[in-house]
Amino acid sequence: MKKTPPIMSFRNPIITQSLVNSVIEQSSSRMYGIHGLTHWMRVERNGHYLAEHNAADRDVISLFALFHDARRVNDNCDPGHGKRGAELAKKLYKDGFLPISAEQLSTLVTACNYHTEQPFTEDPTIACCWDADRLDLPRVGIRTNPNRLNTEAAKQIAASGDYTCLKNTAQGRRKYLDCQKVKHESRPSGLFAYG
Repeated sequence: MKKTPPIMSFRNPIITQSLVNSVIEQSSSRMYGIHGLTHWMRVERNGHYLAEHNAADRDVISLFALFHDARRVNDNCDPGHGKRGAELAKKLYKDGFLPISAEQLSTLVTACNYHTEQPFTEDPTIACCWDADRLDLPRVGIRTNPNRLNTEAAKQIAASGDYTCLKNTAQGRRKYLDCQKVKHESRPSGLFAYG
């Protein structure tokens, strides 16, 4: 039975309904699982918030949100799902669905490929992608360890435990400044898992 994609509302107009439909049609992911559509949309929201504080490419962040878990076969341990998501992105780029440069595609592919395998990167766009995903770990009861994040904005959020700054961009700017004032306590590293 063919999956019926819902009407989606991503923040970035680069994510068109036809692109979402194409991803869902070729997705091995459950649309409503913990790694499904609502997670993808939160990752985009988180990434756009982090991009406000870093020199990051919002188009790549939005596409990462869409592809990084699109080829998962389950919601548990699924080695290689990022690479499968990257392959789907390359296919849809070749088919003309992704209006980005070859350099942006390369960044997207790297971000998807290694989002569960590497904790750190020097690339600001990939850093925002990975941190955006990891900031959504509380949805499954995992506290994000700030010591395992790349961007200062994400570290501030995880250290404070206050994720409300991600919910509204205008409110988020004010909350981010408040988050910076919070005294940081050391968190045990065992409470971190990759998104």
